[in-house]
Amino acid sequence: MVMRAWKWLAERPHMLATVAAGAGAAAVVAVVGIPVLWSSEAAGWASAIATVAAVLAALATSRKQIEVAGKAALEERETALAVQQRQWEADHSSERARAVRLAHVFAKELAYARRALVVLLIDWDPAQFHEASPSVYRTFARGGALPDLVVVRSFIARLDGFDDEDAFAIMSVLTAWQFFDSVPGGTVEELLKCSKTERRRMARVRVEFGFQLLDQVDALINRLLRYYAGHPAIAGQVEFGLTDETLAQLRRIRLDEDHSVAPVD
Repeated sequence: MVMRAWKWLAERPHMLATVAAGAGAAAVVAVVGIPVLWSSEAAGWASAIATVAAVLAALATSRKQIEVAGKAALEERETALAVQQRQWEADHSSERARAVRLAHVFAKELAYARRALVVLLIDWDPAQFHEASPSVYRTFARGGALPDLVVVRSFIARLDGFDDEDAFAIMSVLTAWQFFDSVPGGTVEELLKCSKTERRRMARVRVEFGFQLLDQVDALINRLLRYYAGHPAIAGQVEFGLTDETLAQLRRIRLDEDHSVAPVD
């Protein structure tokens, strides 16, 4: 009960000052009595007690201000954290929405470009490459036979909304695609000077890499589908399948594991 009374006084500096002044006056009366005229000694006591009361009131006020300031700082910090969390959630939602749109465009571009890669793999069939046409040798010797992945390349630095493994897959496919489409080294004339067996070996190396790239592209298209599948803005899924004849040709070339390549000269 006594502690609650002191706490009540500590939170009300003006009341504390009043009580302190009253206590000081009572002390003066107890020490010097009740004089007819206040002596200089009594006046000094009264001044001292008033000073003590003022100091106590100031201390109580200062403590209350510190408590108020601490509470205000805590509330401000909590507000700042809440605002920061809302901003992060808004940014994450915006990045994810952009990833959904990009995933759909990436998948379509990769599916269209994949057809050009399939054509090259069939044209460069190692089993037939030693007697291929000059146009096939030209596509083999020069770079730029594949279409440029313009959309993927343009947005490669804006993959924040994608899961890490998907972002890595996109970057890996783009890097492999550009490397495969680069100039292998040499010219058509130099290629024709090689023996037929050597030409088949060269085709086998590049076709093997091409099939690895094709598998990466197919896997990435399937991964990207998870982002936009069922999206209300997409009326239906566009099919980019290959014909049965094309699939059969690819299967035959892929299953040809004769890396030794028998001489044909």
